[in-house]
Amino acid sequence: MWCSNERVQPGSQMRLAVLILVVLLSVWLQASFFGAMRPLGVVPNLLLVVVIYAGLVGTATESVAMALAGGMVLDLASGVDFGLRMAFYSLLALIIVMLKRAGANFDNVGLVLLSTVGGTLLYNAAVIVSLILSGVSLPLEAAAARVGFEVGLNLLLVLLGGRALIWLLSRGSGSRELGVKP
Repeated sequence: MWCSNERVQPGSQMRLAVLILVVLLSVWLQASFFGAMRPLGVVPNLLLVVVIYAGLVGTATESVAMALAGGMVLDLASGVDFGLRMAFYSLLALIIVMLKRAGANFDNVGLVLLSTVGGTLLYNAAVIVSLILSGVSLPLEAAAARVGFEVGLNLLLVLLGGRALIWLLSRGSGSRELGVKP
């Protein structure tokens, strides 16, 4: 867009600013606010919810770019297992975009909730495997309880913030044609 001869669409710069703001705000909330709160030792995965809704509302390019950017910032903030978050969120964005293009009806909130549960379980499985491969001894009962609690927190984020995310992410995208209702 910046290097090509294409004409810049009016409002596309505003849309880009909104998408960047959504990613930065969600990463900041996840890393600092939720990271400091840690109910029962669990940090809710706000970026996961943002990436799911970005895949539903935006284009494939926008959702993958948001996933890459948010994952990279979280990887830089964590200081361990660099690349895990970036790879996970990118994969999640691609899966959601593929499901949407295959005709999955995301007007049904149940499918959004199911995507959130699946994404949360997949992310935690990757983290647990990474810990086990690095030689950390993990009590599986405690890990399962925390993963279950995180699933609940992420579902709560979807139910409380889903409409606001759809509204924010659909500004200027013409996404009303996609069937996603704010």
